[in-house]
Amino acid sequence: MTRPTDISLGGKTYKIKYVASKYSSDKTDVGYCDELARDLCPILFDSKDGNATKPFPPEAAYYRIYSKEEDLCVLYEIYWKEQICTGKDHKFDYEQVQVHMGLQGKITSVVVSAKGSPALSFHGVHVFLPRKGTNWYGTHYRTSPKESFPWGGEYGRSNVTEVFEFPIGDLKFLGSNPSLFVATCYHAFEGISPLAFERKKEFLESHRIPLKTKRLDDKVLDMWYNLNVENRFGHDISNPFESPFIKYHPPPDHHGSIVWIAIKRFFAAFWVSLTAR
Repeated sequence: MTRPTDISLGGKTYKIKYVASKYSSDKTDVGYCDELARDLCPILFDSKDGNATKPFPPEAAYYRIYSKEEDLCVLYEIYWKEQICTGKDHKFDYEQVQVHMGLQGKITSVVVSAKGSPALSFHGVHVFLPRKGTNWYGTHYRTSPKESFPWGGEYGRSNVTEVFEFPIGDLKFLGSNPSLFVATCYHAFEGISPLAFERKKEFLESHRIPLKTKRLDDKVLDMWYNLNVENRFGHDISNPFESPFIKYHPPPDHHGSIVWIAIKRFFAAFWVSLTAR
């Protein structure tokens, strides 16, 4: 199928320019459209404790656009130069948000790096999609191999996570921009519901975080994977269309990686046995 170049959204037409990327799987195409990225970029709101802005606000939302058959995904990595959080202090932090849409410009789902269980380092995946009610499941997954994900090894690396599904109507949009609350000092997000937004509108409007969009090109990824040695980038972004959408494996020099993975696998194995999909 020919990859789409013209996309309509909200009465506007956007042109995507595709590029080659060594960090994309052979199942997806990668491109950029700065205007589309701005018009879909998540709007972030800070907590009263300054979770998002201590010691620094996020530098930018780095983005790239993926195309696969009749689906598009604008993937954002919200990037902080430093994270100050008791027991989780480190240089550089990367938190992912994805906005999925069809070729006709309808947003079909939003995927958010969110809070999770202690056994999973307090990280999970929230997915807002067309459904009634909520759902939760634990799942095993495998990353892409090293050809498109540096820490993927010969055949990909296994890991586990938990996924929480919510109706997309439970997420407040400002225009086409999803509204997210920076809920923790380690920058996990929570979707803001329309009702919560109206109730806390004055507070939220005074805590909105200015956020620029920049291109997540291979030059930036080379730096994050290879040069940010204090905390290298651990996301496998080669194919955001595969569940659980946000995939992670710690770099080989990540402190405590072996223990961290072992604990996650132990607890998730039990959960997955109860919630197999």
